[in-house]
Amino acid sequence: MQTIQTVRGIRRKYRPTARCTPSKKEPEQFRSARTPADGFLRHSFLPLFEMGKKIPDQFQVENDFFNSLALLTGLYGFEVLDTTGKSYPYNILLAHCHAQKQLNSLGRDIELSIMQCNNGCVKLATKHIYNTCNTLYYIPVLPLYKLLQDRKQKQTAELLLSVFAYLYHIAGIPYYREDNSYLYYHYECMEE
Repeated sequence: MQTIQTVRGIRRKYRPTARCTPSKKEPEQFRSARTPADGFLRHSFLPLFEMGKKIPDQFQVENDFFNSLALLTGLYGFEVLDTTGKSYPYNILLAHCHAQKQLNSLGRDIELSIMQCNNGCVKLATKHIYNTCNTLYYIPVLPLYKLLQDRKQKQTAELLLSVFAYLYHIAGIPYYREDNSYLYYHYECMEE
């Protein structure tokens, strides 16, 4: 005897998916001139600004900053970005970023920062960076030793000794005979 399927609704027949019928009206001709896919790339964003507890007076800060920027442009000879249409904190940030880019494009190793004095005036400060390219520096102690032996140069030797102490303790320039210095290794190799 042959078994007959009791439930016939398990496998349904293939039907094409139902779609909306197209409208008979033509679409309106309001389209953008370009494709919007690259619109994100063409947009320029303002730099991030985190609001502090107290914002300084706008007129004083803008006046001090742009006076300082004018002195800087006179010294290094680059152009200032026009920020007349920007709001208060962003005009200073944009001018600062543009000035830093101009200094970098001139080939100068200058770091530009905004400083505020104790009396509230805002100024631009430059920090000149000298790259030593991993050159090792050591304190030459033989001239200091000769100065310390001379009784006539005692005050000069004591002043120079304080400078050497600063370089050794604060700046971290090692003495050439320290066990962990690079130059000590070479002296040790030559002695052996």
